[in-house]
Amino acid sequence: LKMNRNEVQILTWKVGCTMDMKTEPNRLPSFLSTLRANNTDFLALQDVNIWLIDQLLSLEWFTERFPFSSVFLGGKKTLSNKSVFFSKHSIDHIELHQGYDGSVFSLIKIKFKGRNFQIANVNLPEGVSSANKRMDDSKLMCSVLCKIPAYSDDIVLAGSFEFAPRQHPECSIFSPLFFTDAWLAVKQDDGFTRDPTENKLCTAEMAQRLDYCFLRTGMWSPCAARLVGPGKKRSPPSPNFGVRITLRYNQEKKL
Repeated sequence: LKMNRNEVQILTWKVGCTMDMKTEPNRLPSFLSTLRANNTDFLALQDVNIWLIDQLLSLEWFTERFPFSSVFLGGKKTLSNKSVFFSKHSIDHIELHQGYDGSVFSLIKIKFKGRNFQIANVNLPEGVSSANKRMDDSKLMCSVLCKIPAYSDDIVLAGSFEFAPRQHPECSIFSPLFFTDAWLAVKQDDGFTRDPTENKLCTAEMAQRLDYCFLRTGMWSPCAARLVGPGKKRSPPSPNFGVRITLRYNQEKKL
């Protein structure tokens, strides 16, 4: 399948795959039906386990939609940092970068329009007690990404960052001077991905946006964004909402 369109969609979702996913009869069907209704080019999932991956890989519609993934590395099934990446389009290369205490973030490279389209699947630790670790891991990510040349590569960071806009010091690392927050580029609302008033599975004390899609590219622009996941009226598949971003290629723009 060739990437010959000028728009691509990315869905990032912190699933929260606990034992409840097995024992609550509505969660898995709700999750799968939501995924099936969102036909994206790339799917970045966080907080998943091998059981859920096996459920996905057993579905014909899913494997036909996403024939490429980060699941099998070195000939064996791999789950790095409880995260997995699926793609409609051929993956050229996958790098795993280890953090200071063993955590890992993956960097997936896809060849597109004569350039390298690189997506980092991010799953930073949650909670107030993990703030220093989030800061260290964020700095590590940026130190890796800053070495990638902008003249040949486009970078997307998608996933669970676990800090709220303008509220935590980690925000300064992903400064608007270097990264575009795709949600804010096209939306005026808060985009809460953890919202106890809209999601009965969410146990957070207050609504927050903790999941992002950051861009470092002059060749792609966000043109649409929305949250993914049923709200009050349906059985929610996850305590968190996913984020779906559409990017449009700037055909006439030159770096």
